[in-house]
Amino acid sequence: MGWHRHEPVGQALGHLRAVSLAQKEGRVKLLAATLLLAVLLLITGQSPAHPKPLPRHFVAGAKCIQSHEGSWRDAGAPYWGGMQMDWGFMETYGTWLLKNVGTADRWTPHQQLHISYRAFRGWKGHAARGFGPWPNTRKMCGV
Repeated sequence: MGWHRHEPVGQALGHLRAVSLAQKEGRVKLLAATLLLAVLLLITGQSPAHPKPLPRHFVAGAKCIQSHEGSWRDAGAPYWGGMQMDWGFMETYGTWLLKNVGTADRWTPHQQLHISYRAFRGWKGHAARGFGPWPNTRKMCGV
């Protein structure tokens, strides 16, 4: 009645292929999620599940400085973004963002603050600079 000797084997192989494909799709999704997490960690230096807030004293001083410096989207060279970062500053403290996103005017305000905080507290062998990179507005803000 149409029964073929290899039909059950073919059905079993088809089932295995479907399971194997589902497992591969699951692995691809897991890999994609892992890569996204790695990129977020590189960009922010923080885990998105448990982000560390920047210290209040830094944020207060940085917001005052930014209010006298420029727009977060300021694209006017030789200084970019709300914290008016020059090329060397971006290269030193925001290498990945500079290479992958562009100059600081293309970064989010949080990214600009985070990169500024690297200079403030010191980062990868660079001494802490406090608010030294913003000498005039630092004085205006009293920080």
